[in-house]
Amino acid sequence: MTTKFYDIVVNVDDQFPPLPAKTAGGHWNGWEMPLFALETVRVIAEVLERDADDPDASLITIDDEGVWELNKTYADGYGDPRGSKIDPIVIDGVDYYGAGDSWTWHIDAAMPKS
Repeated sequence: MTTKFYDIVVNVDDQFPPLPAKTAGGHWNGWEMPLFALETVRVIAEVLERDADDPDASLITIDDEGVWELNKTYADGYGDPRGSKIDPIVIDGVDYYGAGDSWTWHIDAAMPKS
């Protein structure tokens, strides 16, 4: 069975600009679990970097080895100082990442109706 993905636009409590994403309809505690193309993950990482002084903040790192997510609250529990590696999911030949998949993502009200 082939998984069908849909285009959505998401946000977290207006912390980010509206972000384009894909979804297969997955939810975590009722919240969306979007997948993001690398250029969108870079936008998320930049916004998080601005809030890096928050001791409870998460950080996204992108390097030659991949995309990493670190929740500073649980930093001692990771086997790597960069956090947990986010493995890409390939959709139509493009790598997508579940960055922040346990955050309170919601479909943005400004999303165009299809």
